[in-house]
Amino acid sequence: MKIASRLLAGALVALGTFTASAATISWGPVTTITSAISLDQTGTLVTAINAGGNQGPQVVSGTDITFNDGGITAGLNGGTVSNSGNGGWYSPTTGNAGLDVVLDSHSYISGVNPNGRGQIDITGLTTGVKYRLQVIGVSDDRACCGDRIQTVDDGNGDVSGNLQRALANTVIGTFTADSSTQSFFVSGVNDPGISAFQVRAVPEPAVFGIFGVAAMGFLARRNRNR
Repeated sequence: MKIASRLLAGALVALGTFTASAATISWGPVTTITSAISLDQTGTLVTAINAGGNQGPQVVSGTDITFNDGGITAGLNGGTVSNSGNGGWYSPTTGNAGLDVVLDSHSYISGVNPNGRGQIDITGLTTGVKYRLQVIGVSDDRACCGDRIQTVDDGNGDVSGNLQRALANTVIGTFTADSSTQSFFVSGVNDPGISAFQVRAVPEPAVFGIFGVAAMGFLARRNRNR
């Protein structure tokens, strides 16, 4: 009985690795990273990850973003995670040294083509807060790989448009956290992955409305006192 219980507990722990919380993510249109202006600056930065890692913090001047080392959390469908792809993948320049390093690196899933799929976990979120997730797909303009396509999704069937490697494509998704952890997934027919992602907290308009009403009440009270 004890052995069976331990095996069941181990199975549940292993299962938890692949079934982290995944609130619905609404994806916007796919665009292209051409400069630092292409990076989302809405709300407050929560985290920014340079997938591929092992390069140290990458400051993107002119923004509030510093990309730190990180990568894909787990390979699904039996895939192998590689979180050390940095350098030699993407040749165009954005005019920003830090952003160039971020684009010229990536994490990817290998060994299970054409069903590669990776899980990326975001931690430290606040339940009920709305977030913006900007994902930059693998940026790779080499002749072998520039036409490869990947997509990202929330695990609930909400899938982004196609992210083509040679174009340094990016997409922004919005979600309201239902847990302190949120997962998203990357899929593709040939070594799918990402170059980076950032997460930003966005106050709901209702919050601004409450502050506005409070401010009006304060001003009205001050005028009466006068």
